[in-house]
Amino acid sequence: MIYVQQPGKWVQLPTKPKQVDPDRIIEAVTGFYGVSLVRVKGKDRYRNIVRARHMIYYLLRTLTNESLVGIAERMGRKEHTGIMHGIENIKTFAALYPDVKYEVDTLKFKLTA
Repeated sequence: MIYVQQPGKWVQLPTKPKQVDPDRIIEAVTGFYGVSLVRVKGKDRYRNIVRARHMIYYLLRTLTNESLVGIAERMGRKEHTGIMHGIENIKTFAALYPDVKYEVDTLKFKLTA
């Protein structure tokens, strides 16, 4: 069971999340971080844009059946290796930093509720 802390209460997430539309994930993440889709798909390396980009990779991989190559194509990337790197970054940062884990949990909750 996965529990997410929401203001004033703990909410249980489903253990096997339902399939989420990839476009909905992208829209939710860009809105959450306040960045445009053009910038996320671009080559900008500003921290907030990279975080949003990596979060999209992670959520597309965990909440859909999208392959690494499919994610790369959807996000305008040439290779899937950058996608792998972004996914690993989010996993590592979520384990180390509570604020990143909160962001992951909040976005998952919004997308699967």
